[in-house]
This record gives sequence, C-alpha cells and structure tokens, in this order.
Amino acid sequence: HVDWYDVTLEDTCSGLVRSTRIMGSAAPQSGFSSLVPGTMYNISVLARSGNKTAAPVHAITVTASSLLLVFLQPPQLWMASKWRHTLQASWTSPEGGVDFFTVTLRASGSTPQQQTLPPNVTQLVFMGLTPGRLYQLSVNSSAGGLSSENRAEGRTVPDQVSTLSMSIDNSKLQLSWSPPRGDWENYSILLTDGPAVLMNRTISKQSRQLLVSVQSLGLVPGRLYSAELTVNSGGLSNTAHCSSRLAPRSVQQLVIRHADETSLSVQWRQPVGRWDSFMVLLTDEDLATPDTQRILSGGSRECSFKGLTSGRRYTVTVTTNTPAPVSQLQVSNHGSTDSLQAHWELASGDQDSYQVLLVHDSSIIKNGSVVANISSIIFQNLRPGAQYKVVVTTVRAGLTSRQTVAEGRTGEVDSYLVTLRDRDRTLHTLAVSKFNPGCVFNSLISGRLYNISITSCSGRYENHTFIQERTREHLFSESVVVLGVCVRVLILFGFWLSLFLPDPLSTIVFADIHLHVVALFFNPLEPSKVQNPTATHGARDDYLKVYWRHAAGDFDLYQVFIKHNNTFQQNKTVQKMQSECVFTGLVPGRLYTVLVNTWSGSYEASASTHGRT
Repeated sequence: HVDWYDVTLEDTCSGLVRSTRIMGSAAPQSGFSSLVPGTMYNISVLARSGNKTAAPVHAITVTASSLLLVFLQPPQLWMASKWRHTLQASWTSPEGGVDFFTVTLRASGSTPQQQTLPPNVTQLVFMGLTPGRLYQLSVNSSAGGLSSENRAEGRTVPDQVSTLSMSIDNSKLQLSWSPPRGDWENYSILLTDGPAVLMNRTISKQSRQLLVSVQSLGLVPGRLYSAELTVNSGGLSNTAHCSSRLAPRSVQQLVIRHADETSLSVQWRQPVGRWDSFMVLLTDEDLATPDTQRILSGGSRECSFKGLTSGRRYTVTVTTNTPAPVSQLQVSNHGSTDSLQAHWELASGDQDSYQVLLVHDSSIIKNGSVVANISSIIFQNLRPGAQYKVVVTTVRAGLTSRQTVAEGRTGEVDSYLVTLRDRDRTLHTLAVSKFNPGCVFNSLISGRLYNISITSCSGRYENHTFIQERTREHLFSESVVVLGVCVRVLILFGFWLSLFLPDPLSTIVFADIHLHVVALFFNPLEPSKVQNPTATHGARDDYLKVYWRHAAGDFDLYQVFIKHNNTFQQNKTVQKMQSECVFTGLVPGRLYTVLVNTWSGSYEASASTHGRT
C-alpha cells in the first residue's frame, strides 16, 4: 500500500529543484512545465506509506531544444569578387542547452553540403555556389539525443552578362551580350539619354541581342546614350553598363568662294543634332604643300585660307566632331591596401572638364569631376584586395565623349600587428596572420579604458586603425566571485574591425560558487557608429542611394533618416545584415542630410552625411 509518491525534478546544470506529491490512489504519472529547452534533468520518485519510505527510483531525461530563427541570404560583401556566389547562414541560439548543430544546404542539381558545428557557432558561409540559384537550408539542433529542425530558403546573387556592347548607326541600335553563368529568369534593359528614360523593357533569358529602330527611339545624331542590362533571379539582380553615340551628321550646303587669286573661303550650314567642333582640312591635290588643318568652335559657319598658289586645285573637307576621349588610362595602387590612383593623357582639343566615376561591380562608389588640365585623381578609403573600375569621360559645352575604362585592385593585406595599451603603457603586441584574423587579450582590469591599434601590413606599406574600448564593471552579491574579464579583437576580411567580449561589444563575466559555474552575465555596451556613410545620386534626379560600412560589434538593426532644413522627409529600417538603402521621390538638385542610426536594444549611435540629388 502506498499513501503518496514524491516526484522531484532537478536541473543537473543549475541545481534548481522542483517537486510535487501524487496520491497513491491516483494514476501513476506526473508532469512539469515551463522547463528550460535543451536541458538535462534528473527525476526521482519516492514512495511513502505512513512513516516509511522506499528507496527512490531515478531517471535522467533531456528537454528538446527550442525553435530557432534561421536566415539564409547573400553576405553583405557579395560585391567583392572573393565573396560572390556565397550564402551566409545564420540562426539564433536556442534557449537552454544544445550539444551541436547540424547544418545542411541543398539545391536542385547540386550536391548537398553538410557540417556539424559546436553550440557556440551560429553562422556559416557557404562559398563556391551557383550564381542565381535557390538553396534550402536546414539547421538541426541536438541536445541529449533529442533534436529539432528549422528551415529557410535563400538565393545567390546572379552573375552579370559578359561582353556587353552597344552600337548605333543611322538605322538601328544594337545591344549584344554573352549570357551569365548559373540560373536566372530574364533580363531587364534600360536605355537612357542622361536622366531621360528612352526604353525600359524585360526580355526572355534566351535573348542574346536587342535591335531597336533609331527612328522609333528618336535618337539625336552626336548624342551619347547609355544602356543598363540587368540579370534577374528571384528578388536579386546584377547590372552591367555600356554606352555608345550616334555619329554626328555632316555639315550641309558646303560652298567654296574665291575671295581673290590667292584666297579661298568655305561656308556651310550647321548639321542636325549635337556636335562640339569642326575640323577644316585644306589639301593641295598636287601635294606641293602640306595640308592645312584648323579646329573651329561648334558655332562656326565659315573658314578662310590665304596665301595660296594661284590656279592650283585644292580640296576642303569639313568634319563634325564630338569631344575626344582621354587615352592611356591607368589605375594602380602603388602598394596601398585602401587607395587607388588613376592617371590618363589629356584629350585632344579644348575641354571643359573630365567626369570620373569609381565603380565597384555595378555600383557607382564615387562620382566627381576634375578641371581640364588635371590628368590624375586618387581614391581613398577603399577595401583591401577589391577590384575597382575607373571610368573617365571628357565634357565639353555640355557634350560628353565616349567613356575610357580601366580596372585596378587595391593591395592585399599580408599580416596584422595588434597592440594593446593601458594609457601610455604597452601591454601586448601580437603579430597576426591574415589567415587567422583574431587575437585574445585576457587578465585585464574590469572597467578600465584600453587603447587598441591594428596595423595592416602590405609589403613595405602600412595602414593604421585606432580604437578605444572599456571593460565593464560589475557588482555581485558576496557569494559570487568574479574570475576574469577578457577582450577579444576580431579583424574580419581585412577591413572590418569588431570588439567583442567574446560577443561583439559585450562584456562577459564568469561567476563561480563553490567551484561550480552557475551563470554568464552579458552587459551590452552602446553600439558603435557605422563607418563612412555615403549618399550618391547615381546620375538620377530624384534619387539618393545611401550606403555605409557596417558598425563594429553587436547591434539589432539600422534606421536611416533623410531630412532637409531640419525637417525629416523619409526614414527606413534596415536589417543588420544589409548596409544600403534607396530613397526616391526627392526634389532634384536639393542637398539632403542623411542620418544612419545603429540600434542595440534601447541604445543607439548616429552617423551622418550629406548628399545632393
């Protein structure tokens, strides 16, 4: 006969005990709720009859891991050539314990990839994937023999088309290209005349060229036209650019008049369309004298030649010109990991200025101009080891030449030198390989401000980054002993810098009671600001694209505001994995102030920049 059953549940990690009593006449079962997922529990059942007890019966069980939030998307650095064709998998740490994660990536037509990861890893980058392909991710968390699985989908960024070119003659415009690698759905083609859109069309993926009538587009002789061809795959795209000019028309009603026996005068009517200047060439058909060449302004209508030989036959040729392009464009890094210099030979003839674009894949990073007597420019604050394209265009009286394009790459980082200082006293100096970009400093003083310098080394060149960070002070009850605080410096991809303890911008303190670790305390610091916020109009009149380098450390999201005269116009919330957004419907030519706020819980940090549509 049993009067009562005492059922006890003990958390084997924390020692927390819960118990309940079941009448002997009741059904032999019991339950406990609100337990910690993924945690091992010791269950004991003790039978009582009067004042007598039987030996307890024990069993051990583990609660299942909690559900995860799983994400699969291209990494923010996908435009850098080494990070193309990648997907970044990330997931939240489940509540309670977990023994390991099993991460599997699958796609139709591809071999599955699977990795088993320790419980402190919550992200993984898959490289060498097929461009534009849809992948399925499953993350299985296992604890004590039990597991739970969550899934997500993500698509790699499609490739650009290659060998994109545009040619225009008097009857047709022809756009030709070679298809990209991987998967895609269709193409989008945008043809523009400056800010004006002439054609916006979607065509099938089987197309390799597009022919359009010059008359249907209303193209003007002598004008430069631009084309964008975008490869679409799901909600992702990749754009290539090219430009071409419809040749200027020749002058009309060319007439030669004889002023006297040794002079000639040539007159003409100006052509239809756009042009910059006229070149007039006088040729002696008997080859007795050298040719005479003159460059005249675009408004000229006649030209005279004197001191000629009486009775000799001459030929006069009038050529309509557009601005000449620059030549010998070269881009070099001169050993620098974060800058490039472009140098060119000046275009022939009179020029007003040169427009210079710095392009990283399909995005215009910088858009500026230099005066006509300048033949070089330096771009700074670039990414180490990244490929850039420089585009130089001659500008004269509102007309532009054809583009001259060259590519260059910033220098690769060879190694890092990390120094930790307490005021003026150097505590540690570590040489760090670029293949293992991280180092740990421990046994520091809680609450003290430390100076950290990171030197990126590339051959004989160096680039220095300086930051300050403070370890946090903590107050505990007398029964808790603080064992230590550590600061870790992480250099990611050679140009990201984060501080984490051991998570980004957090402090971690290990508390110990009777030699048994019972808790981990995390205190988030104020988030850091984004780096190098930039707003560019992208050659569109009502548009600003805002982009930045990620804030260092841990944070939740970005919030981007755009304002004019201290009046907020628009705002957007941006996920932490992204580093750009677009504002449209703005006033052309207006200067706007852009704020990029980093949020971590209730803390925020703000960085600002200006941009003009």
